[in-house]
Amino acid sequence: MRADLAAYGRLPLDRGSDAFDVLRVDSDTTHRATALPGGWAGRFVRINVITASQTVDVALSTSSSAEVDGGAGTVPANNAVTTKCGMRLASATPERFMLPDWQTNQTMYLVHEASAANTVFEVALIT
Repeated sequence: MRADLAAYGRLPLDRGSDAFDVLRVDSDTTHRATALPGGWAGRFVRINVITASQTVDVALSTSSSAEVDGGAGTVPANNAVTTKCGMRLASATPERFMLPDWQTNQTMYLVHEASAANTVFEVALIT
């Protein structure tokens, strides 16, 4: 898939049984892991935080127990470094990403934690 195609969106396509290429996810202030469809490996997605004035920290992992921590406890002090951080996404600011490839016998998880309970975001397949 060409990288320049990621700039274009597309309408969700029904893959059967009303399974469209969009995941709408309810995130919380504790970490969660949401399995991504296997057919999305190596494809482009758009992630958009729908709940107004909220943020969601996201990362990818093959471990369902992986954690990101978006709370104040992950802010390093005195020139320290922390690695338990995801990428912070703000509401109404859609971001486009290319997902990595993964083996058919693996599950890739979108690990997430929101700034407030019941924060909704969507992940939509672009290409």
